[in-house]
Amino acid sequence: MSLTIRERRRLAFHRLMLDRGLTRQQTSEILHVSFDTIKSWMKPETSTSSNPVPEWALELLALKVPVPDPVNMGEPGEIGYHRRLAAAAFGIRLPAGPGRAPAKKAKAKPAKKRARR
Repeated sequence: MSLTIRERRRLAFHRLMLDRGLTRQQTSEILHVSFDTIKSWMKPETSTSSNPVPEWALELLALKVPVPDPVNMGEPGEIGYHRRLAAAAFGIRLPAGPGRAPAKKAKAKPAKKRARR
């Protein structure tokens, strides 16, 4: 059985959310739509209250939230994993912890010497 375009979009949208570790609430805030809109997009097309996922929503979500770097995420059971995943989704830089690359430190500027008079 072949999937309809509407169903393929719904599954692609769901996959985008899962890959980026986003909740429905976070997705609604990123796309500037209501939570109920996201809920209706996530329902299968056989449901009476479902709405098709617009193409712009797929493209905008993919552009606004890049896939997190799996190297610095750690393991799903590790403490802080979901915090790092959400931070990566929203572009927030967290301090380094065990098993992750250290954050780059800013170089201190040397003090200026005063001219003698």
